Amino acid sequence: MNNTKLVNTSISYVTSLNIISQYSKIFKEIDFEQIKSITFEELKEKYYIRFNDEKRTNSIPNSIWNKFNKVENLEECIPLELIKASYIDNTICLKYKNEINEYIGSIQLAADYIENLLNNGYYEVSISSTKSIYENKKYRITIMQEFDYLIVIMSKL
Repeated sequence: MNNTKLVNTSISYVTSLNIISQYSKIFKEIDFEQIKSITFEELKEKYYIRFNDEKRTNSIPNSIWNKFNKVENLEECIPLELIKASYIDNTICLKYKNEINEYIGSIQLAADYIENLLNNGYYEVSISSTKSIYENKKYRITIMQEFDYLIVIMSKL
């Protein structure tokens, strides 16, 4: 039996037959009616931490931001609040909060930006219901929908 120590790796880690036999004996002796449990609702109520205000961070230097935000009018085309922004190795990652996700999906709110990309010479590399990738000679732009967020990743090629 494989265990979770090395899942999806090139080396398998197998649990010894002796250990499996020991656990089998333990489970045969357990009276499952005696096992205490709680509901998911109770667990959520007691232990789930709610964060009403998400911390906003932007670690992109102004000189870098001024170059990237002008790429196909990014700032003007996305009508969402920027929550997080980071920059590493010629790539920026932007996370926008979609407050109306239950009515309009994040990808739909990026439709103007996507149209702008296509009108300005970008081609579609990959498209799915939650992720699209566009590219031209200078940039690769990935637009993703993740829960209540729109994520835009822009890499300079």
